[in-house]
Amino acid sequence: MVTDLQTGLIWKRCTEGRSGLDCAGIDTSLTWTAALSAANSSIHAGFNDWRLPNIIELQSLVETSCHSPSINTTQFPATEAQVYWSASSLVPFANADTLCVRFDDGGISATNESTSNTKARLVRGGQSLDTFASEADFTPNSFGFSVQSGVPLNSLRASGSINVSGLTTPVGIAVSGAAASAYSINGGAFASAPGSVVNGDTVVVSHTSAGANSSSVTSTLSIGAVSADFVSTTAGGSNTAPTFTPAAAIARQQGSAGGAAISVGTAADAESGPGSLGVTQIAGGTAVGVGTAGIVNSAGAISAVVAASCAATSGTLRFQASDGSLNGAGDLQVNVSANTAPVLTYAATANVDGGAGSTINPASGPSDNGLVATIVLQSQGTYAGGISVNTGSGAISLSNAAPVGVHTISIRATDNCGSTTDATVQVTVNGIAPFIQFSPAAGSTIGYDGAGTASPIIATPSGGTGAGSTATTTVGACTITGGGAAFPTTGIAQLSFVGATIAPQNIALPSCLPQPATVSAVLTCPESRGGAPATDRIWTLTCQAATVSPVAPTIAYTPTTDTTISYTSAGSAAPIVATPGGGSGSGALATTTVGACSISGSGPAFALAFPTTSTGQLSFLGPTTTAQNLLLPNCVPQSSAVNANLACPESRGSATQVIRVWTLNCPVLPTAPVPPHCACSELHPTSR
Repeated sequence: MVTDLQTGLIWKRCTEGRSGLDCAGIDTSLTWTAALSAANSSIHAGFNDWRLPNIIELQSLVETSCHSPSINTTQFPATEAQVYWSASSLVPFANADTLCVRFDDGGISATNESTSNTKARLVRGGQSLDTFASEADFTPNSFGFSVQSGVPLNSLRASGSINVSGLTTPVGIAVSGAAASAYSINGGAFASAPGSVVNGDTVVVSHTSAGANSSSVTSTLSIGAVSADFVSTTAGGSNTAPTFTPAAAIARQQGSAGGAAISVGTAADAESGPGSLGVTQIAGGTAVGVGTAGIVNSAGAISAVVAASCAATSGTLRFQASDGSLNGAGDLQVNVSANTAPVLTYAATANVDGGAGSTINPASGPSDNGLVATIVLQSQGTYAGGISVNTGSGAISLSNAAPVGVHTISIRATDNCGSTTDATVQVTVNGIAPFIQFSPAAGSTIGYDGAGTASPIIATPSGGTGAGSTATTTVGACTITGGGAAFPTTGIAQLSFVGATIAPQNIALPSCLPQPATVSAVLTCPESRGGAPATDRIWTLTCQAATVSPVAPTIAYTPTTDTTISYTSAGSAAPIVATPGGGSGSGALATTTVGACSISGSGPAFALAFPTTSTGQLSFLGPTTTAQNLLLPNCVPQSSAVNANLACPESRGSATQVIRVWTLNCPVLPTAPVPPHCACSELHPTSR
């Protein structure tokens, strides 16, 4: 609950339907009777004296510095910017209205008690600001208005202001009588709907004076049970007819929309303000099929929307100005030009791939001085694919384009007057270049055999249609790069595949020349479909290394064969150095062996000089060039030099064995030194 310390009133914090500190929930919308019943039955916070506030009490909650809602939302959270019931009925009116406070702007309005549903906030206790008890004064002091005489015809008249007095409670206010009767409270906007006033308000009444001389208009203002009339009377004397002066001739086109309002003339009157005159189009003009709408009189300047039908002809439109009793007319010249056909064009040609789709938009239009009523396919000629036209934009949609070739398509636009325009476009359905499947696939490696040959690459086409350049796929000319001497031929002729062909063709690979080592090269074949930029298809080519025949190496000897090898006096000899060369390959056919060698001679001296008569064996394989030593056994020098024969079998691959021969010379045994000769006496001394 919220207590107002100034008034002592105790308010429910929440609108009916909500509860809690933050007033959660949903507002309950109630009729006035239901709101009174809800107040009578409420036992909120343990109190049973809750009631609907009167209009003064309810308006005391308005915070003038706030808007939507115009209430202190800290004290009264979740208050919506809506209308809230008071207990103040608009007596003595019989339309069963009750005063309410609008918590969007804080104003007061009247709401029907029985048919309207709105919000309610309950109050209790405190000093009532306005009990609306039966003894309250609902009857204001009498008031009246001065009669205004001799006023201009059709002029806006405002009464003098009256002060509302004699009230102790708000009461209803209403105005009736002449058309356009209204009232203003405290200088506010004029209103014609019922409202309410309080003691001290000032009120002014307004209406429009009569349209004839010496005529009166009456507005009746009612406040509570008291009423008074505000009367104005126009001046007497003769009334002159108003005038209508047409504007300069205007131009319109058959079938065109009216567009914006234009000036059609001016109206004037000696007795009435020009803006008060009524202006209409009347019969009597000579133009056919030309009409007006939205005629506006702005202080005598007359404007209207003027439109010409499809069958309109040039002539005049007659306008009439009226002050209510007398009329004046004038004729406006309208020059009508013929309707023109709608605008719709396409580019002269368009292209679409066979089986594909495309959209062809207009080059200009569709447009018309009136409106384009329809856009239809007039003719598709020899085109057999899917086709439709957008009836708003004129865009042509193609699908599954066929057959290949040139087709003339015609589109017809018709305007609101029936005029037509046929727009054509030549559509070329292009052939489809076939797709190529390569075997082996691009990106793979193709190996050549030992003879330097490789199987061709098979190019298989599919999916093509038609003929000509757009239906052609080319592969090649292919090039081989990076192969050096292994690939002396570096170019391969171009292949061509047209339209629906499915016959495969071979990319024949040139032979390679095997080298000592394997050689790889790159094969590049440009593929172009339908004249589009080429895409390179690439393979790796591998040429095997050449096959090497086995050749046993030849041996060069140092010292050379058929020479004499002399031993030292110590019985040793330098080895024979065997140096290989010219061999290749591997295996038995690429192997040369030397030894085991044999030493031979004759006589007892030989056997003593060369106790060892054999050597080890040497072996040389393929391309080796590493020398080996044939070690000679020692000899034993004798009293005389001894010669022997060294025979070494040499076998080269499958060739016949050859015996390599040397002469070995073992030197003479060196002579032992002879001790000096001594006398006998020196050898055998005697004693003395």
